[in-house]
Amino acid sequence: MNLVNKFDGVIDTPAERFSKNFHDIGYFTSGRAGFVDLNEWFSFDPLFFGISPSDASGIDPQQRMLLKVTYEAWRMPILNQMIFVVQILRFS
Repeated sequence: MNLVNKFDGVIDTPAERFSKNFHDIGYFTSGRAGFVDLNEWFSFDPLFFGISPSDASGIDPQQRMLLKVTYEAWRMPILNQMIFVVQILRFS
């Protein structure tokens, strides 16, 4: 949807994302980057995926995002239709 709206996801680095020391030391060579909203990181529901909360704390946040995005993709009707067609063609 972002690409349709001509938004590439690159924004100014939010000051609250890193401590002031990182900015002062100069660890950032660019003031812009692609960030995921922090609420998206924290909205992961481990029980929905059959993962205990204690195990979920050890999962890399990027893997959590991958689980969520993969689930959302599988729910897309067009993807389900494409998979159905491929299965029909494979077994015909």
